[in-house]
Amino acid sequence: MGEEFWYLLKLTTELPKPKRIPEMQCDLGKKIIQTLPLYNPTHETLELKIRNSNPENFVMDLNRKLPLVLLPHSTTELSVYFHPSGLGRYGHETCINFYCTQV
Repeated sequence: MGEEFWYLLKLTTELPKPKRIPEMQCDLGKKIIQTLPLYNPTHETLELKIRNSNPENFVMDLNRKLPLVLLPHSTTELSVYFHPSGLGRYGHETCINFYCTQV
C-alpha cells in the first residue's frame, strides 16, 4: 500500500552582491589590465553572457565566437583592459554583469 505526501515549499533567492574592483589608473594612450575571478558555486556547467556598460573604455579579453563556460565548482579568470579616452575620471566607469539563463 502506497502513501502520498504533499509538500508546500517556500523558496527564496538572493541576488549576488556586486563586487567592486580597485580603481584602474592609466596614462592616456596606454592600457592597463585587471583580472576578474569568476566562481561557479553550482553543480551545473554554466554558459555565461556578459553585459558591459562601457565597452569603449573597458574591453574583455575573450573570444566572442565561443561561449564563456564555467564548469561546476570551478574558478576562471578574465582580463579586462582599460583604455582611457580622455583625462580625468568622467566617463571612465563601467558595470560588467555576468549572467546566465540556466539558473
